[in-house]
Amino acid sequence: MGSTGQKMSTPQEHKPQAVKAERLSPQDQFSGEQLNEMLGDDAALVQSGHVQYWRFNDTVGQFNATAPANVWHMELHIHNEDWQAVAKDTRLILSAFWDAQHPEYITATSPAHWSSVVLMQTIGLQQVGILPLADGPQILWGWRKCH
Repeated sequence: MGSTGQKMSTPQEHKPQAVKAERLSPQDQFSGEQLNEMLGDDAALVQSGHVQYWRFNDTVGQFNATAPANVWHMELHIHNEDWQAVAKDTRLILSAFWDAQHPEYITATSPAHWSSVVLMQTIGLQQVGILPLADGPQILWGWRKCH
């Protein structure tokens, strides 16, 4: 107790808050009619959760349910030219999506040029194959969260 008879307060420890990506819900931002107009035939996939959008900072990961079951394909929507920041943001997006959906595996594709390869490797994806497409080869990448 202090000299005034009051209990002295001790500084509170501040725990760092967990930094997580957030799921975006187009259904919360647009009416069903607006979604149908914007997305056409794909609106039902978004409304059912078979297409999901996750964001951290200016990076958005679009996840699409695929066959086989519980495998999701990720497409990145990037609005930042700082590749290190994009890689960090994408790792947070992947982790948050993994924790929420518990997928078996996540895939992604990229062009076979060096900048895309470096970005995907920096994110932590592993090359699992090459798709020999008419417009040029696409690299198939895979990711699984370490437990």
